Amino acid sequence: MIDDAWTEYVRHQEAYKVILSRDDQAVDYSVGIKQIVLPKLGGIDRCISCHVALEDPRMADAQQPLRAHPGTLLDTHDIQKVGCTVCHGGQGRALTKVDAHANLFPHWEKKRLSGMFVQANCARCHSENSPAMLPQFTRGRDLFRSKGCLGCHKLRGKGGHLGADLTKIGDASTHMKMPTDQRRHDLVEKFHGDVNLAYIYESIMWPKDQPTDSKMFETDLSESDALALTVYIKSFANSSVPSELKYAQNTAHVPGGKELYATYCLACHGADGMGTRKDELDEIVPAVAHEAFLAIADPQFVYDKTYYSGNPTMPAWGKAGGFTEQEILKVRDYILSLRTDPPKLAAVAQAEGNAEFGKVIFSTNCASCHGIDGSHETDLVGTTLDSPEFRSYADRDLMYRTIAGGRSQTAMPRWSLLSKRDYADLLDFLESKDTESLNYAQAVAHIKVDGAAQWGKARYGSLCGSCHGMEAEGNIGPSLNSPEFQMLASDRFLYDTITVGRKGTAMGRWDHLTSEEIGWLIAYMRSTTEATARKHYNVAQVLGSESKGRRTFTGVCAQCHGAAGVGRIAPAIGNRDFLLVASDDFIKETAAYGRSGTGMKGNLKGQAGTASLDDQQLNNVVAYLRSLQDEPQLPSVSLTQGDISLGRENFGRLCAQCHGPAGSGGKGPGIGREGFLGQVPDGFILGTVANGRTGTEMKGFTLGAGGLAELDGHDIRSIVAYLRSGADQSKIQRVTVDGTAANGEQKYMTQCAQCHGTWEKKSFAPHLMNKVFLDAASDAYLQATMAMGRRDTAMRPMMRGGGGLVGMTSKEVNDVISYLRQSAKNQTEAGRK
Repeated sequence: MIDDAWTEYVRHQEAYKVILSRDDQAVDYSVGIKQIVLPKLGGIDRCISCHVALEDPRMADAQQPLRAHPGTLLDTHDIQKVGCTVCHGGQGRALTKVDAHANLFPHWEKKRLSGMFVQANCARCHSENSPAMLPQFTRGRDLFRSKGCLGCHKLRGKGGHLGADLTKIGDASTHMKMPTDQRRHDLVEKFHGDVNLAYIYESIMWPKDQPTDSKMFETDLSESDALALTVYIKSFANSSVPSELKYAQNTAHVPGGKELYATYCLACHGADGMGTRKDELDEIVPAVAHEAFLAIADPQFVYDKTYYSGNPTMPAWGKAGGFTEQEILKVRDYILSLRTDPPKLAAVAQAEGNAEFGKVIFSTNCASCHGIDGSHETDLVGTTLDSPEFRSYADRDLMYRTIAGGRSQTAMPRWSLLSKRDYADLLDFLESKDTESLNYAQAVAHIKVDGAAQWGKARYGSLCGSCHGMEAEGNIGPSLNSPEFQMLASDRFLYDTITVGRKGTAMGRWDHLTSEEIGWLIAYMRSTTEATARKHYNVAQVLGSESKGRRTFTGVCAQCHGAAGVGRIAPAIGNRDFLLVASDDFIKETAAYGRSGTGMKGNLKGQAGTASLDDQQLNNVVAYLRSLQDEPQLPSVSLTQGDISLGRENFGRLCAQCHGPAGSGGKGPGIGREGFLGQVPDGFILGTVANGRTGTEMKGFTLGAGGLAELDGHDIRSIVAYLRSGADQSKIQRVTVDGTAANGEQKYMTQCAQCHGTWEKKSFAPHLMNKVFLDAASDAYLQATMAMGRRDTAMRPMMRGGGGLVGMTSKEVNDVISYLRQSAKNQTEAGRK
């Protein structure tokens, strides 16, 4: 053996010496064992005893082993520091080809790598994201990530649990990991005796062969893709290279949410997020990008499901899955970013709608929660939409915002899947429920009818007195019985105010009244005062400076009327609806001489008001207000001034029993939740508290409204101020449905279990009966899922009117949810025992 070794490396060196002698360069060349001592790597490489011309560029075309190292890698890799086997593998101390390459020795784990497979060892010194990484390694890395392999396999502490841990697969013992019997000979020969490479390659190409019960998905890769992936996976091995020999890494690669999803989630949930049918797992994996899911999935639900999982096949990414908190948040935000943005309100406003088409859209998508045509029913999941009060305060913009944005932590989803034409049709239908065709001339004709004022008084008491006072003296709304107001407010002004309202304020639009009723109301308002006031101005249009008027308004008027006249403790005189019906002299006269019996004092010089303005300054204020007429409204800005402590006390005493602690929601809507408060103006809340909702359990809370208490304007404003303050947001609780678990069990077993399974047995659809899922999913999420279903999936709507296979009532849906909650509680208690 020694003679053979001596003969082999000596023969190569003698041949090289002959080549050198031709150029008179062999004078000092001596034949003998040549080696590189690598103390930092703990080894000795004698490869250069045969590969003596490794660094001689003249030998680029020579036969091995006298060929120079190809490429330019030796320009950046000092062979005297790193040697040969750190990249190529094999036995560094050997002096024969057979021994050094070690491919014929089954017991030697570190075979010599050749060709593209040498790239696997680049990761020992370089970051796998380094630009220096070679083509097949990079291609394999990208395939590994894009195929979502880490959804099942774990690598360096991060990944799934269904497949083998790949962290050290490149070092796996050839006595433990080898190809199957039928392919072993051919594959080992294909990879030049490297059993480890053969095993990795076979596992990629034929994943079901071993183990035979493997759940690995079919890869459907080409030969070149499989080889590139083999190169990359071979790199998963221990690195014995000390840090001082490794190359300075570029800034660490920090994947975003999209890349994390592709690397860890794609294999099961699909590249498009629309879910997949996985026969290997005997289940249909949910579609996390489905519009119906994204319409109701709030950030906390997505976070909890990602962090804790609860599904035996899906890793708990925040625990055993190895994700950091930031990575969980990135995945959550990426999934939520897949939501389709609804059309812009401006586009909807320009679209021509059709109420008949809207009725079909409503019955298909909305009726299961809001009732047929939005009519009130006792067990509805959603609120009634046909009460006159709701129709008064919910204008087209507010309804659009609610439909497009949904209500977080309620069963009201984001309907972003509707087109702008769908929105226009739906909004036209909701508005078409006001069937009376109003006519100003007819209303005016009824003002002078005998008994009109008396009839108007009865209607005023039920419709207007809650805000304007039962004697028109003012409350939440301004007084209507002052002689100054009566003098300035024309019949047309009163008619338009009643029928159009004031967007964003407690003055709703009462266009569902008849022309006759409106005439009676005007007649009654005219009868509330016998005093007369002298009109000081009578101009069609005042001329003033807008910029000067802004300064005067800000200094004098804004403290009561709010910045830009949006309203505060005094009416919203910057409101577009007001400015469209109020004449210049109406505004100027009121600003100059005030309103008797109210806090509005005259501001003209000599009137003893809060300011002393001359005539031109008043003109300037009017000019400024006129400039606001075409400005966009800010409907959801909090403007109401009140006593938060008083509001908390009144809310807890009068409202919490239906609306839940701090407005969490219960029998009544969650009016303390950000989703609600971010969509409705203060006026919507003020008007609803004052007037209640006809035909529902929500009664008005002002004098004569028939509620549990009779509150004045300050009391009601304080409740709104309390809700807006967010002072008790920490007390917001999940809404728990009021259902009967015993009834729900029967419904679940007959309508749901065949797809979703039971506590004891899974089925192909997502397993609902696990505590982690039920902890993450709110009752509102479950309600919405059963109401909407998942279009284009096996999950059909379950509620009446939804077009599914069954038609549960809202009560039955709540019974099923109560059964799931009770069963989870029982399972938890049983586990403790």
